[in-house]
Amino acid sequence: MDNVQKVYLESGGNITANAGTLTLRNVHALDSLNLSGSALVVAQGGNGLMTLTSGPVISGSAAFDLNDNDLIAHATSLNQIVAYLANGRIISSAASGSGGLMGLGTSDGATFHSIWGSDGTFDGQLLNDADILIKYTIRGDADLSGRITTNDFAQAQAGLLFGLAGWTAGDFNNDGVIDALDFQILNTNYLAQP
Repeated sequence: MDNVQKVYLESGGNITANAGTLTLRNVHALDSLNLSGSALVVAQGGNGLMTLTSGPVISGSAAFDLNDNDLIAHATSLNQIVAYLANGRIISSAASGSGGLMGLGTSDGATFHSIWGSDGTFDGQLLNDADILIKYTIRGDADLSGRITTNDFAQAQAGLLFGLAGWTAGDFNNDGVIDALDFQILNTNYLAQP
C-alpha cells in the first residue's frame, strides 16, 4: 500500500499491511488484522461496531485507528489490547480531537457480564466471556454505558480500595495504576459530559 486506499467490505476478509494508509469504510466484520512496518489502518468514523475474529496483531510502528467506533475482538487477550493502547498501536483520532473528554475504554466479556449480567449486550451484541471489548466513550465511563454515572464513581472507588486493574476498575488513562489522575479525569469529565 503506497497511497491512501479505501476498502468496501461488509463482512469477512483478512487485512495484512506493512506500509501506507488503508481506510476501512462500512466495514463491520473482519477475519483478521495483521499490521507491521509503518502501516496505518483507519476505520472511517460512524461505522459503529466492528468485530474481529482473530487478533489484531500489530508490530513495528503500525497502528489501527478505531476513530469513533467500537470493537469486539475474539482470540486475543485484554492485556494485549491494553498494551496496544498504551503503546499507540490502537488509537482513536476522534478521541485525540476531544480535548481529553473521549477515549477508548476496554473490558473483557466476563467483566462486562459481572457489571451488566450474563444477558448484557455490547452495542446490541451478545458476548462470550473471553471476548475483548473496546468502546469509544467518555473517559471515566467505567461500565462502558456511554455516560458517567454514580455507578462509574463506585466502580473506580472499589478499584482503588481493592487494588483492581483496568478501565472498568478506574484506570482511565491506561497507565496501569488507579490513582488521583484517574479520579481527576472522572470528576472533570463527569462535569463536562454532554
